[in-house]
This record gives sequence, C-alpha cells and structure tokens, in this order.
Amino acid sequence: MPRSISRRVPEALKVRNGDVSLLRKGWRRKTYRIEVITPMFGGVFPGETDPITPVRASSIRGQLRFWWRATKGAEFTTVKELSEREGEIWGTTKLESQVSISAMLVSEGKLEACASRGTGRFPRPAPGFPGYVIFPFQGNTQDPEIKEARKGVVFDLVATYPEKFGSDVEAALLAFCNFGGLGARTRRGCGALFCEDFAPTDRNDLTRMIDDYRRNRENYACKWPALFSNLYLGIDGNSDAERAWNKVVNLLRDFRQGENVGRNQGREPNRPGRSRWPEPETIRRITNRRDHQHSRIDYIPDNGFPRAEFGLPIIFHFQSRNDPQDCQLLPFFEEARNGEGAGNRMTSPLILRPLQFKNRQIASMILRLVTPPLDSVVFKASDRKDNETLDHGNIVDKRFAAYHNSPLGSPENGGPARSPKGSAIEGFLAYAKENGFQEV
Repeated sequence: MPRSISRRVPEALKVRNGDVSLLRKGWRRKTYRIEVITPMFGGVFPGETDPITPVRASSIRGQLRFWWRATKGAEFTTVKELSEREGEIWGTTKLESQVSISAMLVSEGKLEACASRGTGRFPRPAPGFPGYVIFPFQGNTQDPEIKEARKGVVFDLVATYPEKFGSDVEAALLAFCNFGGLGARTRRGCGALFCEDFAPTDRNDLTRMIDDYRRNRENYACKWPALFSNLYLGIDGNSDAERAWNKVVNLLRDFRQGENVGRNQGREPNRPGRSRWPEPETIRRITNRRDHQHSRIDYIPDNGFPRAEFGLPIIFHFQSRNDPQDCQLLPFFEEARNGEGAGNRMTSPLILRPLQFKNRQIASMILRLVTPPLDSVVFKASDRKDNETLDHGNIVDKRFAAYHNSPLGSPENGGPARSPKGSAIEGFLAYAKENGFQEV
C-alpha cells in the first residue's frame, strides 16, 4: 500500500503576511477574487448546501484538473501522455502536487429556499430558480424537504505554483471561471462564477481566449472532454445573471419537452400533449405495455433514444398504470464491453450558464464540449429482469429528423432540418440559433 503523501504546502513556499519575496525563486503566488453569480447547491454532502465551508479548496482543485485536461490536455494524443503531464503538475497518489490552492471566504452570502409549497401536490420553484434545473432540490412526494441554495458567495482563491507551469495553471483558471462552477448541477448553470482577471472584454476577446485550444482539434484523440467545440452566446444587454441563466436553461427545456417543439399541445389545461420524440414509443415497444388512450403514432420511430446525447441516466415515468413502469436509460461505452458494461452516468457535454464580461454585461451561454462518443445505451425497466442494449444507430440517425413534426426536422416556419443526421445536440444548437444565439 503506497505511503500517504501530505498535501501541506512546503515551508519554503509559505508566504507570511503576503510577502511574495519569501517565495522560493522561480515560484509564483497569485490571489484571484471570484464571485458566485448564480445560486449554489451542494457541499460535503451531495445536494446539501454546506453552512460552514461553502467553498472548499479540494473541490476547486478537482475542477482545475478537469479544465486543465479540457484545455492544455488537448495537446496530447494518448491517455498515457496526458496522465504523465497531469501528475507532474497536479500530483498523483505518489507525487505531491506542484500547485497549492487555498480559498478564503470574503462573503458567505445568504441562504434561500429554492421552492415554496402552495396548494398543489408539488412545490413551486421560487422566483429566479428554473424548475427544469433545480427539481432535485425542490422536494417531491417521496422526499418533501425543500433544499436551500446559497446566493452571493464571494471568495479569494490563492494559487501558488512554479512559474514554468504558469500557462497551465492560468488556462485551467480561465476555463474554470468562465465555463465552470461550484457545487451541484454546474453543467446546468448552478454555482456559475465570475473573475475579473479572466473575464473577456467582449465576444472577440472570448474568441481569442479559446482559439488556442481549438487549433488542436484535428489531431485530438477524443478520449477525454475538450474545450474546442461549439460556443454560442445570447446577448440582450442585461446585467442580471439569473435572468440569463433562466433564458438558456428554459431554451433546452422547450426543445426537449416544450409545446409545439418537443411535444404536441395538450387538449386540456395542465395536461401535456403527446411527445414528438421517439423514446415513449420505443419504451412501449420494448416493454409491450401501452395505455389504450395512447395508440401507436405510426410515423414516429419506435427504436430510438436520441435524447441520450444530452446526458445519462434518463429516468422515464409514465402517468398511466397501463403504460410502462418506471425505467431508465444508462450509458454503455465501447471500452466497457469486456468489463462491467453500463456505467451509471454520462455527464452532459452541454454547459448552460451565464457568462459575465469585464463590463458586467451578462450573456446566456451554451458550450458544447468535445467528448468521447456514446457507443450504446442500456435500457432497464423496473418490471423486467433482463436489460436491452441498443447501439449508436439508436441514438443518432437521419430517420429521427425525417418524420412529421420531429424536433430535429424542419422548424414550423420552414427551412432545412435542424439536424439532417438526426443528432439531438446538433438539433438543439440549431434551435438556439433560431432563438437569437450566435456562434462565437
């Protein structure tokens, strides 16, 4: 068993009372003021906001490692090369990290309930909280507790590192502050950050910032997530982070399940119409269960799960007793075929959050990371012992864009299909452009 390594900063690197002159030659120490601009969930326990240490250096270190791989890490062609360089900078179980990270709380902000109880069965999201994102925290019939979010957190991040790793550390910090976040559900905009040191001045400056990472795209092996893909901004001149956040996450909500886009209009108030996506018909075919009120929609394919591209697992729940029981969709990657097969999660390649410029103007942002391809999915139903594995052709296929009213097909006002090849993510990005988002 390897000997545990202390994570304490060596005495030679400690700076008393901020005296940078005491640093070892060739080392650098910088302090960055960071603001959390959207509500933050999570802490030591998942989904629980930590009342004592809302910002932890260990969480930040993990984020910086991820964003280093997504930026500077794209220069490498193999996982072995990546791991060796990452360990040299950020440490391993046997090597001490060359980067010291500490966080000092400037403002703990305030706690605020993310939802409230009314006369209905379920809590309602509080103003400024998009229900599409915060549903795990707003309580339900099984778990009635409404979680609190922390707003207005400000902290100083202190980084100490060798000057030779300066470009690596700053690349990770730039991406972390502009595209990352703290706490739970950061890919959907919770705990989004702003740091003036790394904020772009305008769209052109943002393009310049990320062009260095895009240029490696053709040679990238795609074994780990990388930054150099699609980035879209929706700019309407506002300076309200929560408003920009709601705008972009509600865009995804509407594309996935909004009336006249992701589903038909309901015949009765508060009763949603039939989905326009293939998943419900696919599940009914696999389970051989169907409510008599939901006759087969012949033109919608019944062998596809295109929304798997947005991230997994997906939990499916049908309202009728005669329809399928609760079931879920899990990821299956090619390298797992000789191992355990399906994993529990595939993190969404889409990051939706507000982006704040130096002048405090805020834009709604969609960032699509380049990620390893999803080879197959595994369908698990609660009332079945056996699972069903469906390959890539059941996730992305041109037939998903070819039928009447497909969310991936032509918009209602005409024009080309949003995704001729039948990709849900490609279709969503086209839908974003229809709604005023522009690619950077």
